[in-house]
Amino acid sequence: ENSGQATAFNAGFAAAADESTTPKESLIKNGDFKTLDDKGRPTGWGLAENGVTVVTDGGINTLSLKTMETGSTSAVQELALDPSWGTLRFTYQVWVKSIIPGKLTWNNARIALTFIGPEKKVTHMIAGEWNQPTMGWADCTYNVSIPAAATAVKISPAIFDAVGEWLLRGLKVEVAAK
Repeated sequence: ENSGQATAFNAGFAAAADESTTPKESLIKNGDFKTLDDKGRPTGWGLAENGVTVVTDGGINTLSLKTMETGSTSAVQELALDPSWGTLRFTYQVWVKSIIPGKLTWNNARIALTFIGPEKKVTHMIAGEWNQPTMGWADCTYNVSIPAAATAVKISPAIFDAVGEWLLRGLKVEVAAK
């Protein structure tokens, strides 16, 4: 089921969250890609075997996703959610160096979101997508409403069935202020 795309504006709120239990820090682990394993790959992330590396740009660790021919690559991290939080705010910087989209609308560079609810019901959304290169680094902020009854979200910076390269740095996922 595809319930649509996230936008840079709030689309609505769930029940008001209890301020005392609402996390104040980023929910994502290692969103700055500084903690690396012995192979130089970021810890806390499920990573495709090929096409995902960490590069240093101006002293800042950056996740690089690259496909040389039509194909897919991604990193993924699953977060537990409380639907009462209402809205998640994604902030990051992105540089899409090249992208040749595939045949379908989702064959591009994107941060895919897979919300999981009761009985493994899935809702697909995004926190950014690109069908063409950016002019260097772009600052991005997306507010995404948590679907009712969602208990987790898989966050996946990815290239899906396309050819290209893009860089991601400084990824934060926070509960948006109400």
